[in-house]
Amino acid sequence: MSLFKECIEALGKYARISEKNVSNEILTKFDKNFPFTPWGRIDWNKIQKKIILSSIEDIIPAIKKMEKNPLNIVYIIGSDPTVPIIESKIDKILEFFDDVEAVSPNSWFYCPTDGWVIEIYHDGEITLGLV
Repeated sequence: MSLFKECIEALGKYARISEKNVSNEILTKFDKNFPFTPWGRIDWNKIQKKIILSSIEDIIPAIKKMEKNPLNIVYIIGSDPTVPIIESKIDKILEFFDDVEAVSPNSWFYCPTDGWVIEIYHDGEITLGLV
């Protein structure tokens, strides 16, 4: 079984694979709101509101601290463009984090509704940023 299938199975009813047109729309918004470096990270020097987090346990408190809603739909975007985008909720993504993280070396959890993103970089750095 592929790591992607394992992730979907772990998230179960809390995940949905985005349709192609929705994925394209999400990626367009994501690219518009968060500039990237040539090496594939969000260019955090261009994002004014950001927090570097110590662990995944800090994610929901940080979202709340920034007065954003942690219950909104989040899109899991991986650095591998062949992997489909997954829709879920941040609490479920964190509950099954090992399965989610295994799919791609770098991941972004993007909430277009509230304009925030969490970058999970392969070196372990976790950053939350707002548009």
